[in-house]
Amino acid sequence: MKSSKKPAPTKLDSRARKLLHAMWHGVDRDITTQLGRVIPAGTPMCDFHAAHVLGMPNRVLDYWRHQTVYKDALREQSNARRNAEEPENLAMAISIRDNNPDDRVKLTAIQTIRVKEPVAAVNVDLSRHDNRQQTLVAPAGYVVNLSGKAIEDGSK
Repeated sequence: MKSSKKPAPTKLDSRARKLLHAMWHGVDRDITTQLGRVIPAGTPMCDFHAAHVLGMPNRVLDYWRHQTVYKDALREQSNARRNAEEPENLAMAISIRDNNPDDRVKLTAIQTIRVKEPVAAVNVDLSRHDNRQQTLVAPAGYVVNLSGKAIEDGSK
């Protein structure tokens, strides 16, 4: 028996590419939403508004929302934007730190600027036989006793 299910797409069609572009870069004219809010030209928007502006039916939007290739493209654009904005965000945080008389604001900016060292961690799966998922994440170097018995310290 032949399956009637279509295979998942491996690339975006022109409608999906236009949708992603409108979501990230906006469109070339002001948009008024159904609630009367105006979205200025060039403003990023949610997928629903972008699809509406492009005249995309809801069923097509729903189709693309569930496709792996669409989700991957959306994630890729998000990562690219985040990485492109890092230098500007760092410069802004340095400017806030240097030009603000409020010490709390300066401390917050310093914490934002400071590079955080990745901390090695141990993940321990504590799943039970009743299918309740539990995971313990502890910094590397700690000893975790899962037996429920106390461990005596012999250094006393």
